[in-house]
Amino acid sequence: MSPKAAAKARLWTILAVFVSLAFVVAGGLLGVQPLWQSADETNETAADQEAKNDREQIEVNRLRQQFEQIDDYRALLEELRVQVPTTLQTQEFQRQVAEIAETYDVSVTNLTFGTSSQVSITAAQADLATTPIESEARGGIDASSGSDETAAEENPDDNRPRFSDFYIMPVNIEVAGGYSDILEFLRGLQQNEKRIMLVSQVQGSSGGGESSSNNSSNEVNLKISGQISVLLDPEARSSIPDSENIEKPELPSTNGKQNPMTGSN
Repeated sequence: MSPKAAAKARLWTILAVFVSLAFVVAGGLLGVQPLWQSADETNETAADQEAKNDREQIEVNRLRQQFEQIDDYRALLEELRVQVPTTLQTQEFQRQVAEIAETYDVSVTNLTFGTSSQVSITAAQADLATTPIESEARGGIDASSGSDETAAEENPDDNRPRFSDFYIMPVNIEVAGGYSDILEFLRGLQQNEKRIMLVSQVQGSSGGGESSSNNSSNEVNLKISGQISVLLDPEARSSIPDSENIEKPELPSTNGKQNPMTGSN
């Protein structure tokens, strides 16, 4: 083989080797790239899982701390159930009113209860109650207004009851006594640590008419309208009984001359 032919053969050999290496490198890159992508995705998934584990560990620690205070929470729950019990307990409320009346030297002339009714709170109403500024901006629009209906149509979940174990019972109380005593009675009725009564209306009038010798000239009659609440125990769901206090002794009845709540004239 002539030197010229040998040089030409070497050149082709080098070109063939170079092209082969290029194909090998290119093939290797194309084959390894999916593995690199898979490795990156695996690393991202692992990082997300670690972050999720950290958040869940924080939540577990928080729940563990709360569980250590479970006795305190149970004691608090019992205190709250005195103010908003799980049954009507109307006779207990009557005794409570009698105690307040006796404390402030006020006569309870009448105490009546209406029919309890169930109150369902939807998610939209609950959210509205937590944003008082927005509520005032709406000008006191009722929760059943058109704007709320439109919002409920846009988000059906907002119209579903958040809880429906809440009941209210109307209460009317009529009392007589001195002006300052009546005010203290009304304040005690709303600020006592026992059963909560939400007062919605108060009507007052002067005593007038027949009065006993121990009644002062500034005696007034006051009619208080409001409501008491019941929140059923979710672990014992049932309708509110009409006479859950039947086992308790009956309250003293009036003979037309004495106050049935305090026994005073």
